[in-house]
Amino acid sequence: MKNRRIMLPRAPAQTGTAFQRDEEIRWMNKNLFEGKWKKIRGKSKEWWSLINDRDLSRVDKAAVKLDKYVVLLQVKYGYTKQYAKEEINKRIEKHEAEEMENNVTAA
Repeated sequence: MKNRRIMLPRAPAQTGTAFQRDEEIRWMNKNLFEGKWKKIRGKSKEWWSLINDRDLSRVDKAAVKLDKYVVLLQVKYGYTKQYAKEEINKRIEKHEAEEMENNVTAA
């Protein structure tokens, strides 16, 4: 009996499609973050008490603000990269929901 290798279809990570999709999602998140940066900057000291104006000015100067902001949270709070991104998303979503609610009640 010969040893036969069974050829299985390649996983997306092996074909490169998963990596491309992750890059697209990451790129979109960076663009969304850049577009909302002024609001995020304004709320940052309220959301995280250890962040100060000097930290925010460093993020202002960064080429990719999302990455710099994530690193800032990692340094100040000991968050993992994934947890920092989740916290950012959670707080942005909560803030936007509050804004929507305020706009509905004001109208």
